[in-house]
Amino acid sequence: MSTAPQATSVASGLRIQTRVTGALIMREIVTRYGRHNIG
Repeated sequence: MSTAPQATSVASGLRIQTRVTGALIMREIVTRYGRHNIG
């Protein structure tokens, strides 16, 4: 039983989850403040 594929899938899943979380945060910011008030 090799641990390399599992470690790769965990890292890949973490990377995807980070992207999804960032996208959700950006969507929340846009819906709360609008596109013009960012910054």
